Amino acid sequence: MEESNDSISIVNKENETTKLINSGEDASFNQIHKISLIIVMAIGFIANVEYGIVMPSLLAYVESVGGNNNDLGWALAMFSLAQVIFLPLVGIWADKRTMKEALIGCLVIGITGNVVYAMSVKPIMIIIGRFIAGIGSSNMAITTSYIAAVSTKEQRTKYNGIINGINAIGLVAGPAFNLGINAINTGFWIGKVHFIFDPLRSPGWFLAILLFLTLVSFILFKEPTYKERSDIENNDNVVQESTVNETPGGENSKESLEKQIFIKKSASHLGLNKYSNTDINNNSNNKYKYNTFSKYQSINNEEDQNNNSNYNNSLIYRINNNSNNDPISSTMITPHSSFSHFSSRKIHKSTQDTPSPSLYKINKKEPTFLENFKKILDASLLTCFVINFVQNFVFGVLETLITPITAEQYGFKTLQNSIMYSCVSLEIIVFIIFTLIVTGKGGQDKHVILFGMIFLGGGLILMMIFFGIGLASDKVPIWKFILSVAITTVGIPTQNTSVYSLYSKLLNRIYGDDETQGFASGFMMLMGSAARILGPLWAGYGLEMVRRLPLFIVLIAMFIFDISIVLLFWKKLTFKFDPNAKSGVVISH
Repeated sequence: MEESNDSISIVNKENETTKLINSGEDASFNQIHKISLIIVMAIGFIANVEYGIVMPSLLAYVESVGGNNNDLGWALAMFSLAQVIFLPLVGIWADKRTMKEALIGCLVIGITGNVVYAMSVKPIMIIIGRFIAGIGSSNMAITTSYIAAVSTKEQRTKYNGIINGINAIGLVAGPAFNLGINAINTGFWIGKVHFIFDPLRSPGWFLAILLFLTLVSFILFKEPTYKERSDIENNDNVVQESTVNETPGGENSKESLEKQIFIKKSASHLGLNKYSNTDINNNSNNKYKYNTFSKYQSINNEEDQNNNSNYNNSLIYRINNNSNNDPISSTMITPHSSFSHFSSRKIHKSTQDTPSPSLYKINKKEPTFLENFKKILDASLLTCFVINFVQNFVFGVLETLITPITAEQYGFKTLQNSIMYSCVSLEIIVFIIFTLIVTGKGGQDKHVILFGMIFLGGGLILMMIFFGIGLASDKVPIWKFILSVAITTVGIPTQNTSVYSLYSKLLNRIYGDDETQGFASGFMMLMGSAARILGPLWAGYGLEMVRRLPLFIVLIAMFIFDISIVLLFWKKLTFKFDPNAKSGVVISH
């Protein structure tokens, strides 16, 4: 059997030390096409710029074509609705065809949506333009998959960190771009079509140009090849080489027995419960060695091939003994596909549909929708759904309320709104970093969530007092607006960042690390997306009220329900992690 060039982990049972040899890291690093990576990063950057560049001027644009606050709510809701519908469809498109094709298609759709938005003469055109643009922004489903397809897990952490940093810059850069766009005021005719470039329509044109330049750059984009995907999957998903030096002793010696127990425990730990042709020779030069194994590699074992029971519902674990005292090697695979868009633990089809009966096969019945749905009816998971829905609903309401309130109370225009959104974006980034630092140093996710809830509830109560009691036309000092919005905003990134982390940990604790999480993760995202649709619609309706007290009462009622559920199931949200826990086998990702 050929030796793998992948990373090698060596376990010494006597002193419990581990040595990691990264022999394959440089080769994997060279697989990443730098220009393609920059293009993928540009897509994420533009998606975040879009939010910051459209929001400050959206209300004024809607009103300029005869719309009202309800139309503003619909424009925001339709963008989120398009993403809910097309995120999975775009992912399937990339799976069935190619990433490049799906990304190009989304860019073309995004350009179309922003052109429709920029040329709108009626509120319905703005709403349609935002819906089409939302379809185009669904390519975000592919960006993380591209990183997973061309990088090892060690590299993935680095590049995902870079992408998150660039996305954060885009969030702040969007409002900053408005400062330059605000000075544009021109237009021209082509036939009977009037092209207008002003502070209200320029965001659409600007985004269309950015997306077009990104589209042109796809001439240089490199699609991950099948071989690259397979190599990366094998590098991430197989158990790396582990060796245990054997001490001299007879066949029934204590040392030999301990080594056999160690091998069996290691196999049991990794889900390998059956052995075939196991022959252990105890000579002083022998080593027990765990080799990496490509899942497309065949195994010459006629006895196992003739016994179908060894292939059904189990992995085959084999130890080859060499009479020349060569290292004894065993091969295994783990059911994980880093290239899966919808399930982080779903076995790739290529591991099941193989051309030769000598390949590994895993025959596992896929759970039905009802079976998957029953799995998420756990109190702790349902609590995460409530947290995610409420904080996204409040965020959707808040982003819809801000510009109408500042316009009617303080006479803010696009320029002032851009500055305000820049400040809000900076605050969000600061508290995302704060959350990561706290949890990274061992802080419980539930404590950070409760911290965010207190600020969210406090901000909503202040907004109700300042803007809900009395008439909507009553004047409110600007410091009260700044204070209430700033306090409310703290609760959104702290909860959003922590609840997904907590949810993933709870899934692993309840169902195990090897259980498919695609359905459960998708349902969690669906809760947030539904809230981002309903929130703006409720805010648009509430803005038309003469007295806005009912608008804030609903929000505070949701907050009370939210924090009550969290406190009720507080103990179930505890995730204990023992950093000193040791494992008999080191798995190098």
